Amino acid sequence: MKIHLALPFPPPNYGPSIYSKNLLESLKVLGYDVVVTNTEINKATTNIGTLSPIKYFKVLMIAIKIFTKSINAHTFMNINLSTQGIIRTYIYFFPALLSSNKMSIIFHEGSIEKFYENYRPIVKKLFKKIINNAEKLILLDHQQKISLEKFIKPTKLFVLGAYRNDTFNSKIIKENKIVFYSNLIEDKGARDAIDAYRRLNKEDKQNWKLIIAGNIKDPVFYEDIFKSHNAEVTFFTNKTYNEYISLLNSSKIFIYPSKYKYEQQPAVLIEALMNKLVVVSYDWAGTKSMLPEKYAYLCRNSVEDLYTSLKKLINEDNINLYMNESREHYLNNYDKDIFNMKLKKLF
Repeated sequence: MKIHLALPFPPPNYGPSIYSKNLLESLKVLGYDVVVTNTEINKATTNIGTLSPIKYFKVLMIAIKIFTKSINAHTFMNINLSTQGIIRTYIYFFPALLSSNKMSIIFHEGSIEKFYENYRPIVKKLFKKIINNAEKLILLDHQQKISLEKFIKPTKLFVLGAYRNDTFNSKIIKENKIVFYSNLIEDKGARDAIDAYRRLNKEDKQNWKLIIAGNIKDPVFYEDIFKSHNAEVTFFTNKTYNEYISLLNSSKIFIYPSKYKYEQQPAVLIEALMNKLVVVSYDWAGTKSMLPEKYAYLCRNSVEDLYTSLKKLINEDNINLYMNESREHYLNNYDKDIFNMKLKKLF
């Protein structure tokens, strides 16, 4: 069987592009004949969501490639749930539908019903055409499955999940570091992480450092938090993927108070678990289903609860137990071999 991946690939490195890279790697390991059309039209994460005439031209050129490479193939493509994303997906989907044997759609985002409610009638029609004509809808978690069962038969839904290549180095000594790591925009929660840490530092005088890491996607937001807090917080920005992973490897706590509307299964949480960090997170989108039930801190969406959880965790005598459970949870849920077993079942 020929498989055609019409998906975004790095660069830039972000959740869906890394997922595509890993999917390609797994399909090759399993012995499938794979061809690729790179649908990435952004040179950097800062360009995602922006419009330009060059991007429109790229989309049309990609659609032609998708038509050609989809002949006699099972084609996989992402769906982006913004209005602009649905239209672009349909531009890719329609030519592939004409030439391919089968079509499968990968969902990376959550809040599917909310997006659908806000669509104009024409966008709702396009969304339904895409999902109704797909062979399978590939999902990251069961929360997405519950949402999509309102639109389509459960037999079309397949929870594949995700994985990250295991880069954990057990020889690196863990330090008393709390890490926030994500694209630096307001909704990802860096400001809440800083506010909770400042209160912790002020009231409890703990020997812990907070490091704000990630690529600067909103320069105005970054300048605001940097100017206000660079004396008490370490900023680690615009680094390579491997540098971010090394930072996680040497840290103990991962703080992630995200309220990002497109969030579903944040890849950074998998990377935190892989590197044996205890996660303190807002209970948002799919985060709850990703974390070890008794060995992570899910907070109500407030700085107060974030602070309380951090305080409790750093005073926890058995923090090493929590860290070990994070690592175990990664191995049992997000390891490559588990992903490959599920991928076999898909076919």
